[in-house]
Amino acid sequence: MPIINNHFTIAESTRVLVASADNMPQDIWVHEADHSESTTVLLGNATVDNTNGLHLHAGETMSMTLRPGDVLYAYSSQGAPVVHVLQIQKND
Repeated sequence: MPIINNHFTIAESTRVLVASADNMPQDIWVHEADHSESTTVLLGNATVDNTNGLHLHAGETMSMTLRPGDVLYAYSSQGAPVVHVLQIQKND
């Protein structure tokens, strides 16, 4: 099981791929590491923005399972937040 860990600084009004696709399900943890109320992170697909994303609050950690072929993007609608991502891919 490969474990991939990354951190990203997401410039305001920018969408960043934070978890790439795999051919097997994978577990993802995303942590808003900036801990600042002056930044905003939203999670979603390749079209995520401030109108359709899932809001990740300051200091919050969110976990999810991505299906085969799915990817995860993060978008900043305010400031330049830092997010940490832990991706555990399953062997096939």
